[in-house]
Amino acid sequence: MNALMRGSKLRAAEAAAAAVRLALLPLAVHSVRQAHAAARARPQLTALTERYRNRKDRDSLRAFLDERRRIAAEHRLSRWGTLPLLVQAPIWLALYHLLARVADGVPV
Repeated sequence: MNALMRGSKLRAAEAAAAAVRLALLPLAVHSVRQAHAAARARPQLTALTERYRNRKDRDSLRAFLDERRRIAAEHRLSRWGTLPLLVQAPIWLALYHLLARVADGVPV
């Protein structure tokens, strides 16, 4: 009977991990797309930063930000940045601790 219970716990843990993965899949896809878009925009953003490096006046800063927004819009970069990754991290951490406790035999 003990082996049967261990097997059912294993299947339940696998099902929980699969359900969390499926629930977080849209965030993971969004993160990957944003990483690719950022890589495509990086040369333009680097050149822009070099062009405005020593300018500190208000008009230059405004022009820099406007140009940066234009490049971000052109490459469809999100303003949220790494927020989807930050949302996923505590969920995965909680799942890890839950599965570690189940593996130790602690009732949940």
